[in-house]
Amino acid sequence: RYATMDAYEINHDAWVLGKLRVELSGYSDKISYSHRNVDTWTSKQYDAIVAMPPFNAKIQMKKPSSFVNSNNMEEMENVAISRFMESTTADGCCITFVSPSVLWASGEKARMREWATRNRYIDTIILLPKNMLASTNIPVVFLVLRKNSLHKDGVRMIDASDLFTNHRYKNYLNISDIMNAYHKDTEKVSVTVSFEQI
Repeated sequence: RYATMDAYEINHDAWVLGKLRVELSGYSDKISYSHRNVDTWTSKQYDAIVAMPPFNAKIQMKKPSSFVNSNNMEEMENVAISRFMESTTADGCCITFVSPSVLWASGEKARMREWATRNRYIDTIILLPKNMLASTNIPVVFLVLRKNSLHKDGVRMIDASDLFTNHRYKNYLNISDIMNAYHKDTEKVSVTVSFEQI
């Protein structure tokens, strides 16, 4: 539903594959590619940021994030999250994949989690099944941050770890089940947890 997109990628092979997929989709006229590295974060503002960073990796940023960190070496999982305030429009959102440790780890992840919870930016947390991504077999978390959360009274939490079908050793999400769980409470699958409880 977005008119245009900017794309950045630090891995050359993923970059080539991404461009090929966009060409095949027929949307290449909507996408602008940048050869600039992500270590210099953009000063543009977007309606949405979608990130799929590598896990357990760090990057030397040119400028530290004022929300989460005071030094330039950052966990790649947190780069888009910590800059989502300055890089999105008034109703902007950040959608990113993170490792499950973002929910309990200390250090930079804890500071990011506390900042996002205190300011009520966390809209939805979805725990995905194992073996969803080619790069890891661990279950990953799909995190949605919004400046204006759709769930004003808390965080929508969805355990989608069983909402998949397996075909030829690959797991495929049951998107309709996840969307149903997003819109209404489902026993042992989805619930909105108040900020006070968190």
